[in-house]
Amino acid sequence: MLRCRKSALLLLLALALGCFSPRTDWSAATREAREAAEPIPVLSTAEPKADAKRAYALQRELVEERLEEDRIAGFKAALTSTGARLAFGANEPASGVLFEKGRRTSDATIEAATLRRPMIEVEIGFVFRERIDRPLSGVEELREKLRGIAPVVEVPETGFVAGEPLVAVDLIAANAGSAVFLVGKERALGKVDPSAITVELKRDGKVVSEGRGSDVIGGQWAGLLWLANAVVEGGYTIEPGQVLITGALGRPVAGVPGRYEATFGPLDPLAFTLQGRSGAATP
Repeated sequence: MLRCRKSALLLLLALALGCFSPRTDWSAATREAREAAEPIPVLSTAEPKADAKRAYALQRELVEERLEEDRIAGFKAALTSTGARLAFGANEPASGVLFEKGRRTSDATIEAATLRRPMIEVEIGFVFRERIDRPLSGVEELREKLRGIAPVVEVPETGFVAGEPLVAVDLIAANAGSAVFLVGKERALGKVDPSAITVELKRDGKVVSEGRGSDVIGGQWAGLLWLANAVVEGGYTIEPGQVLITGALGRPVAGVPGRYEATFGPLDPLAFTLQGRSGAATP
């Protein structure tokens, strides 16, 4: 209860000031909200003039704080479909950081109480075999740096504080909702065309979403190239073994309790159980 009150006071103070001061207010308020399973702070409410540069700077603060107790497992793209960009008023994708403590494997059980309004997204992951610390020139160079491809299901958080419609900077500042993600068996790329992969998601045996790799605007290779270059241009290095995921295929679905099964055409399937009620968050 004390923690919840402290988080609420921090948010009220930040709103009263009209912005978050460097490091302390934003990082502390966001951390307190996460630990108490309270709604995610909304940057555009606190800072109506905040742009993507500001949002990524705040995201970096959150990442640096998390790295005191965690490791980077990879990176994610968001807002990679036409519908998502329209919903958030965005004209380009967004990126976020995946953490090792959020990584799961097939047949995992995920406790919904640890997540704020989770969603389920079927995605494709690409595993790097070489260290990348500079922008890549094109898809040909990108492919040379890869070790393999893997099926992925992401379970991001979307439980933001209620208010005006969310915009892209809100998602960016919240590290693109990064929370839990499952990675299946990796395989060599070979002749697999990731944009042609068809995916299907079932909950308790019923199909709830279908999609294909081409749902990412421009296709998988263009999406992956954008993400890899955005990561290094943002000051990060892609390390061997890290996975990059390129965005939701098909319709993201609400993370209600149940047994989930995802199929990925030529790739191995993934399954997991989401149990319990999700953490307190305003719809």
